[in-house]
Amino acid sequence: MPEKKKFPALLFSLICNAVLVVLVIAMFFIADTGEADNILNYKRNVTNRYASWDQEITQRENAVREKERELGLSNVEATNNPAQMNSSIGDSK
Repeated sequence: MPEKKKFPALLFSLICNAVLVVLVIAMFFIADTGEADNILNYKRNVTNRYASWDQEITQRENAVREKERELGLSNVEATNNPAQMNSSIGDSK
């Protein structure tokens, strides 16, 4: 009789363990593929964020340089001649 009582308990234990293993695997999958920073993907997310910031600032710098060429300005002229800066903004004095 004790042998019959052990079988359902063992079966229940195995099923519970299998469910828990599946849940742990699902948690790691969600953590790895999620957008939020976590211990599994923080380096990748920070690197991607830095790369996009770097690309954006490079594009902005190129646009500023192109506009300076169109206006015939250079960085030295723009910083040394405040009247030139004001006239390019629209504040002529």
